Amino acid sequence: MINNNTTLAPVAIFVFNRPDHLRRTLEALSANAEFTSSPLYIYADNARNPKEQIKVDEVRQVIRDFQHPHKTVIEAPENRGLAKSIIAGVTQLCNQYGKVIVVEDDLIVSPFFLDYMNKALEKYADQPQVMQISGHMFPVDLQAETDAIFLPFTTSWGWATWQRAWQHMKIDPDAAKKKLASRRWRYQFDIDGSFPYARMLADRIAGKNNSWAIWWNFSVFNQQALTLFPTTSLVNNDGFDGSGTHCGDVNVVKMQFRNTAVVNFPPVAFVAAYARLLQKFFREDRGFKKNIYDALWRIFYRA
Repeated sequence: MINNNTTLAPVAIFVFNRPDHLRRTLEALSANAEFTSSPLYIYADNARNPKEQIKVDEVRQVIRDFQHPHKTVIEAPENRGLAKSIIAGVTQLCNQYGKVIVVEDDLIVSPFFLDYMNKALEKYADQPQVMQISGHMFPVDLQAETDAIFLPFTTSWGWATWQRAWQHMKIDPDAAKKKLASRRWRYQFDIDGSFPYARMLADRIAGKNNSWAIWWNFSVFNQQALTLFPTTSLVNNDGFDGSGTHCGDVNVVKMQFRNTAVVNFPPVAFVAAYARLLQKFFREDRGFKKNIYDALWRIFYRA
């Protein structure tokens, strides 16, 4: 049953065993004017082994002590893993509120993050072609006339969606295998050969990763849908220090946030010129050897 008693979307934070990262995430969210009035749900996963339990217990103490007037804490009795936690939590809140804003415990958000998310959720609520709102943007100078643009893929670094979109989220290996059998489809799913989403999906089917996000991207792509991105990022990822489940110890560009609210929203339309700029960035960021490997994989892969 959808609760329409509030116009502010619930904020879901997924946490595990990184208390220091979590404190920084909560501090950043608290700088958003809407945060105190937003329903807050914190999903805490449990430890996989006794060694992790110390940090997990510390995280749980942080969220118990954190003061918020609309806080609900859900502490898992066992380790569910990030994928199951996010899918279950997002499904629960979409069913209850019709929409949700999702943040993981290694993200630092702008003071205008929630303003942007709630405005976009309201503006595009009845636009079925729009299935996700992203708070993150890559360091690309788009020279856009609006404060946000639409792109045909999803992100997992601070995002939002609606129940009408999330209902299409499917974990469907059989459907994915059929799609992957097409070389043309693999190229298109890889954002015209610029990023290895198809290989991530094949690896997910083979059990080589446990990504929930590749299934969400697959689901959105199959609907020929779009994601709204800010032209300047409202989210940075603080987790590339070896502490995260899917985050290695690598250098990631920390982008300077925009210092004003997003006010100029675009009409629902895909502008190919923006996509080409992102494709150029992805190819340059991955480098020559990885691009060659990606291309050969797409050519010779057999489902």
